[in-house]
Amino acid sequence: SHLTVKADIAAIGIGASGTEGDLIKIDPLNYEGTGASSGQSVKGTASAGVQGVRIFKTFPTVAKIAVPSTTLTVGQVDLYRFSVTANSTGNVGLYQFSFNLATSSASTANGTTTISGATLYAYNDAGFSSPVSNGAFTNGLLATVATPAGGKNAFNFGSALQVPAGTTLYFRLVATVAQTAGTTGSSGSVSTYISGDTGATVLGNATALAASSTVWSANATSTSVAASNDWTNGYLVTGLPTLGTDIVTLSK
Repeated sequence: SHLTVKADIAAIGIGASGTEGDLIKIDPLNYEGTGASSGQSVKGTASAGVQGVRIFKTFPTVAKIAVPSTTLTVGQVDLYRFSVTANSTGNVGLYQFSFNLATSSASTANGTTTISGATLYAYNDAGFSSPVSNGAFTNGLLATVATPAGGKNAFNFGSALQVPAGTTLYFRLVATVAQTAGTTGSSGSVSTYISGDTGATVLGNATALAASSTVWSANATSTSVAASNDWTNGYLVTGLPTLGTDIVTLSK
């Protein structure tokens, strides 16, 4: 037997009583109830520490997409692909994603593998043929990290990218790979994963959240700009791992 608790949440928006970012949390230390349909009684105890539900007007869902090839080649290559879908209840604003990047260790025999010019692009279609272009972004280019560090790299857009309600945008992280041969030739690897946030959900302007891995907005009352105070981090966003999972490794 189990007990399901449901809440009727107030709408969020202009003139609505719901408050973005509120946490609904019930710790059922002692409970007893009878099902209206089944007539079955349930009673018991439970410990505190329920995670709860954080409420927003809308939310994003992130999904990993396979890269064209996992064979490492020199030149510009796709390191990671993913999509972001906005819930049907409203547009989702995006301001920053972060990626952990790692190259194989330098080897006397196998040489050295390096990456540069890591760039994040956005597209309107799953075929990655129609780049997002508007006043802030040209040819889908969102952000570039010229010399990626080993570990987390933040790709800050500098302006809000809106994902329309109920629709999906597609993203690819590309970089230029170079290899210096060792005594027996060139081989190596590049591993990449998108970073989630482990800390609790917070609200603020985009600059204040720059230390977060992901920065997004539910556009609670209007379309958010960087100075708006309804940006939040990627904590518990579906598809954003809190640990190093969904790793894409290109190797040769």
